[in-house]
Amino acid sequence: MNYIGEKCAACGNVFTEDDDVVVCPDCGSPHHRECYKSAGKCANEDYHFSGKKWERKKLNVPEFVKCPICGFPNYKGEEKCVRCGNTLTEKSEPTADKNENDNIQEPFSGLFDDEFAEVKPYLGFDPDEDLGGATVKEVSDFVKTNTIYYLPVFKKMKDLGSKLSFNVTCLFPSLFFANRKMWGWAMLAVFLSILFAIPEALIYLADSGTLLEETSLYHFVEDNTATLEKLSIICSAADFFVRLLFCFFGNRIYFKYIVRSLKRVKTAGGNFMAQKLASMGGINPTNMIVITLIKLGVALGITMLGMYLFEMINLIAALP
Repeated sequence: MNYIGEKCAACGNVFTEDDDVVVCPDCGSPHHRECYKSAGKCANEDYHFSGKKWERKKLNVPEFVKCPICGFPNYKGEEKCVRCGNTLTEKSEPTADKNENDNIQEPFSGLFDDEFAEVKPYLGFDPDEDLGGATVKEVSDFVKTNTIYYLPVFKKMKDLGSKLSFNVTCLFPSLFFANRKMWGWAMLAVFLSILFAIPEALIYLADSGTLLEETSLYHFVEDNTATLEKLSIICSAADFFVRLLFCFFGNRIYFKYIVRSLKRVKTAGGNFMAQKLASMGGINPTNMIVITLIKLGVALGITMLGMYLFEMINLIAALP
């Protein structure tokens, strides 16, 4: 039994985890082993004649309120759930440790041991609840990481039909989608970012001397620098706007991707369904490196191809 925080019946000092504690077999009073040896008897020997037993000190056990959305126990009096931000109402279920004499090491210890054991992985949601083609459990197993963020967002989308939610990681959409193994969206984000960067890239290539001065493309940039600079500003604004759109709709896109993937795999069936889902779900940070290299390669390829095509067009135009 754990006596940390209790007092030695002999010396009155509080026990720590390093103390060697012995207990009187008659009344249950705890002592330091050295204290018991020194006295040669129980410090509460009078208990033995009266039949009284040593009792733990009563702890002031805090009362908790379970969030009706994610099931997380919050201190009573909190207005919003510290986990999901849901407003706690008077109807929220209060929860407290029934045994006030138990030695509590942590505020939430024991609250998930029994009635919360099944719902904890799904933040209090019903694992079998349908989210629009996939259950909470299936979605949670597919997402794998950061379900504490995504499950409440997806649940809100399903219940309220909302499509907007802000995901700041989507400010870098190609990295976000690649990390979540959404290669189609990752490549679209790469294409858009390269497209918006073309005017600024042309100006940079001309100014840095990368473009040879005798080439037609160099003269084109030189003759249209003012126009390209204005176009660069417009493209930068468009790029930022597209990034914001991904921030607001990224979670929706991811949710739809999860549901479609689950439906597709379940429809196909087969002996390797679990392995397919495992390979499709979760994250892969290595993909962020891969998509960055792809982006650099595509940008370089487009630059070289553009320069070649521009020269060919000018040569053809110069033919009699």
